Amino acid sequence: MIKVILFGFVLLCISCMNAQMGALSVEITGLYPVEGKLMLSLHNGPEGFPGNDETRYSGIIKPVTQDSMMVCFGEIPFGTYAVAIIHDVNGNGELDANFMGVPQEPVYFSNNARPGFGPPKYDAASFVLDKEKMTIHIKAAQEDTEE
Repeated sequence: MIKVILFGFVLLCISCMNAQMGALSVEITGLYPVEGKLMLSLHNGPEGFPGNDETRYSGIIKPVTQDSMMVCFGEIPFGTYAVAIIHDVNGNGELDANFMGVPQEPVYFSNNARPGFGPPKYDAASFVLDKEKMTIHIKAAQEDTEE
C-alpha cells in the first residue's frame, strides 16, 4: 500500500515539474482619462467571465499613471485565457453602471473584443498562452469623433 501511495506521489511531482508556465504581459494603450485605477482579471474558462471575481484565475489592480501601461501576470500555466479590464476612473473599486446595468466607466477585453448588448463572450476574448513570455495588446476604446 505504501508503495502505491509513494508511486502516486512521484507521478504527481513529475507532472508538476512538467507543467509549462509562462508570463503574460498586457499592454493597454490609449487610456483616458489618466486617473483612477485599472482592475484586470484573468480568466481560464467561460464560467463567470468577465465579471465574477470568484471564478477568475488571477487579478491585478494598478493605478493609472500614463495613457499606455504594461501589467504582468507571472507564472501561469500554459492554457487558454481571457482578460477583462475595468478602468475605474473614480477609484471607488467597482464598475459604475447606470440603472440598466450599462457600464459608465471604460471596460476593455483581450483580442480587443467589444461589448454589444452585454459583455463579449469568453470565446471572443480568449487566447492561448503557449510561450514562456507573451504580450497581448489592448487598445482602449476612444469615442469616434466626426469632423
